[in-house]
Amino acid sequence: MIYRRLASALVLLLVVLGIAAGPVRGQLVYETPDLRLIYRPWQLYLVPHVVGSFESSLEFHKRVFDWEPTEKTSLRLVDWWHSGNAFAGTEPRNRIYLGLSPTSRAMETLPERERIASALNHEVVHLATTDKASRSDRFFRGVFAGKVALSAEDPVTLIYGHLTTPRYSTPRWYREGIASYLETWMGGGYGRALGPYDEMVFRSKVLDSERLFDFVGLESEGTSVGVDAGANSYLYGTRFVSYLGFVHGQQKLLDWFKRSDGSRRTYLGQFKRVYGKSLDDAWGEWLEWEKTWQTENLTKIRQQPLSPYRVITNKALGRVSRSYLDDDGRTLFVAVSFPGQVPQISTIDIVDGTVRRVTELIGAAGMNVSALAIDRSTKTLFYTSNNRDWPHLKSLDIRSGKERMLIRNSRVGDLVFSQADTSLWGVRHSNGISSIVRIRPPYTSLVEVRALPFGEDMYDLDVSPDGKSLVGSMIDFSGKQYLVRIDTERLLDDDAEIEKLFEFGNWEPQNFTFSADGRYLFGSSYYSGVSNIFRYDFQNEEMEPLSNAETGFFRPVPAGQDSLVAFRYSGKGFVPVMIPNEVPEFVSAVSLLGNEIVRSSDEVTSWTLGPADKPDMDTVESM
Repeated sequence: MIYRRLASALVLLLVVLGIAAGPVRGQLVYETPDLRLIYRPWQLYLVPHVVGSFESSLEFHKRVFDWEPTEKTSLRLVDWWHSGNAFAGTEPRNRIYLGLSPTSRAMETLPERERIASALNHEVVHLATTDKASRSDRFFRGVFAGKVALSAEDPVTLIYGHLTTPRYSTPRWYREGIASYLETWMGGGYGRALGPYDEMVFRSKVLDSERLFDFVGLESEGTSVGVDAGANSYLYGTRFVSYLGFVHGQQKLLDWFKRSDGSRRTYLGQFKRVYGKSLDDAWGEWLEWEKTWQTENLTKIRQQPLSPYRVITNKALGRVSRSYLDDDGRTLFVAVSFPGQVPQISTIDIVDGTVRRVTELIGAAGMNVSALAIDRSTKTLFYTSNNRDWPHLKSLDIRSGKERMLIRNSRVGDLVFSQADTSLWGVRHSNGISSIVRIRPPYTSLVEVRALPFGEDMYDLDVSPDGKSLVGSMIDFSGKQYLVRIDTERLLDDDAEIEKLFEFGNWEPQNFTFSADGRYLFGSSYYSGVSNIFRYDFQNEEMEPLSNAETGFFRPVPAGQDSLVAFRYSGKGFVPVMIPNEVPEFVSAVSLLGNEIVRSSDEVTSWTLGPADKPDMDTVESM
């Protein structure tokens, strides 16, 4: 038993120290005075871009936090996840793991411009706020020969870690709040601090008279309940930090997070030193301010008639995927992730509201839950499992319940089925590149049709009823968002241009799907600050709004000529509703807190960093 424990401890130590211990076989290293970049040979094309983005972010944080790093940062490029992710730590060494895949665009929960720069802007905040040391911290780092890493198996490390890096063992909302806030302004306004999803969350809570957590309840309960449970630390942290910056100014905000000589060891003590009041009192003031702010926004929305809707079922579904209406016109297939329950693929009867489970879903992830497609002729559902990592492609016979594994580790999402030629289309993420892929019967292998340049991503695909057009949402390297169309025949001949149907500026077009006759596309966007349903008319080449929502409507599905199924946001989860296929007379706009911060503070606009150089795709090596 003792040898097993020693072995487990050794494995844990190697995981923690591995990034500083040197590259493994097949990895390369590029070093600067401040950075040790570890990468694979086929990631060579990213090296100048990553190094430039890191150095730019580092210089900014050194200036803002009056911080001189205690050591070189080790940064490892990894390709472990289907959607972009990153991790940073300073115990015992400064290190960053940087995922290369595009960030999930679902519901616009994570707005960003270019993902590498955005991720590094965020992660280096964590280094600056925890590596920076006061005189006493430096003393204890000398005593313990560095920063002590926390270990649940060795409780005494909590004491030692607090002595060497006191701002590391703080609540997650505290760490993520300032990181998301600065990331937003460093990226020119792309981020949570100016995000419409976060605004919608708090507007909905006020509308529904839901509980707003205090900072103690947020850590004890708020991270495990509700549709936003996994993101509440980011939501509340960013919102509270934004409120402080708006009401009390940017310098006080930065002083709270600086670990300088004379600062208090705990984040609670430093807050009282800077703001002259307890965190508990300030948090309460913010919640009261938030209620007033959102009440005013709801009043603005109600200045125009609200869109009528019929609730299909009163049961909130948690997070939901794209959905499909069966040929019977009443059975809706959707992947759902109920709070506290095993994710599943379900059917919803849009007439009587009955919800039935079809199958359990292993490895749901984020707001997309799973990529879902349907072959109505054979009653086959295609879906992805293991969505947090490398998605598996699977099929389900709706009538028999038989499931098949089609492509393990397919790395494909954003599925859509072409009834015209029985092929699947999707988007594959690999080595930082998004590629449009086609999968033909028997659906056990895929063909890469078009690799997009680095920094461009296509998502939320749909195919026209005749199979001749592929549409989707696209973001370019600068962060601009478009609704686009591609001719499938020319795409297969490698001769297709991407046609931009409509430019949404900084707002993402979400889940645009074809009508049965192919004339219209229906989708959603925060174009007015609120997520409303929009309709694109191919014949007139016009984009028109179809709703004026209080909270937000998402993922529309045509249900006949005069109605749409949509999902209305609520704090308990997304609720399926029916809305009319009609253009309202007016659509209301709301105020975003981030915009008000910009108007009240020139400082945040001065924090914007220039764009990093775009990677040279000529150096990409195939895997």
